[in-house]
Amino acid sequence: MKNIDIKSLIIGILGTVLIFVTIGYDVSFVSFGLIAAALIFGATNHSKNLGDIVVRSITVVNDGTGGYIQTFNADGKETGYFGTADSGGGHLKTCNAGGEMTGYFGSGEDGIGFLETFNSNGEKTAYLGTGIDNAGHLSVKNNGTIETLNAEGKETTFLGNGLGGGLLATHNTNGEMTGYFGSGENGIGFLETYNSKGKETVYLGTGNNEHGLLMVENNGTITTLNADGKQTSYLGTNDSGGGHLETQNADGQRTAYLGDRRLGIFNENDVTIGYFGSDDNNTGSAMLFDHNGEIGWEQTGEKSTGV
Repeated sequence: MKNIDIKSLIIGILGTVLIFVTIGYDVSFVSFGLIAAALIFGATNHSKNLGDIVVRSITVVNDGTGGYIQTFNADGKETGYFGTADSGGGHLKTCNAGGEMTGYFGSGEDGIGFLETFNSNGEKTAYLGTGIDNAGHLSVKNNGTIETLNAEGKETTFLGNGLGGGLLATHNTNGEMTGYFGSGENGIGFLETYNSKGKETVYLGTGNNEHGLLMVENNGTITTLNADGKQTSYLGTNDSGGGHLETQNADGQRTAYLGDRRLGIFNENDVTIGYFGSDDNNTGSAMLFDHNGEIGWEQTGEKSTGV
C-alpha cells in the first residue's frame, strides 16, 4: 500500500477548507471536521506516526455520564483512570498490569477526600483521609506497618503489629533497638529499653503473676532530683553488686544509707552519727557517734556472760 504523506494531507485539507469558506460554509465546522478526519486517518495509518501532540489545554466535558481519561497497556488492561466517579466527584485510579486497582485518590460519596492503596489480592492496605468524625485519619491495614529510616537506610522507628499485638519500637543510628512498647505473646503490655550493646536496661509492665512490675537492669538505678536539680534519693546497685538506698538533703548531701546489711545516718558534714547493722562477727550492732564520728554509745547482740 502506498504511503501517504501527512504534511501533504494537511495542506490539502487547508485548501479544501478555503474552498468551502468561499462557497459560504461555516469555517469552524468545516475545519474541525476535516482536521478530525485527518487525525483519525493518521492514527489508523500504521506506516506513519504523528509523534507528540502539544496543546495549551485540554477540557474534558461531562456529557451526562462524567468526563474521563483512561489509559491501557499493550494487553488492553486498564492502567489509569482520571475523571468523574460514580459519586459525582473527581478521582484518580491506578491499576497494575493485570488491571486490578492498586491506588485510589479522590472524593467519596459523602463528599470527603481520601487516598487508598491495595495489594495484589485487592485487599486494602492503607487509608489516608477524612474519618467518620470528619477528622483526619490514617490507617495501615492487613498487618500494615509504619517505618522511618535515616539517611543511611537504617530503621529508626517501627509502628505496627508484633507477636502479641501492636508495638512501637525505636532504634539508634546503627539500627539497633533502643526501646519497645507494646504487647507480649501472652497478651500483657510492657515497656523495655536497651543500651547501646543491646542489653535490656529497664522493664515496666506486667509480671508473671499478672501484677505490675518495674525492673532496672544491668546495674540500673532509680534517682530522684529536686527542683534545683540536686539528687535527693538513689536506689540501685553498689560496687559490690548488692542493692542500696541513699537519701540526700536539699543540697544533695548524703543523709542516710541502707544496704550491705547496715543502715547508716550522716550529719551535714557527711560524718556517720548512727549505725545499725552487722559487726565483724556477723552479730547485730547498734552505735551512736558524736559530730566528729567518735563512738559515744555501742550495743551488740552478743549474750552477756555475767559472773
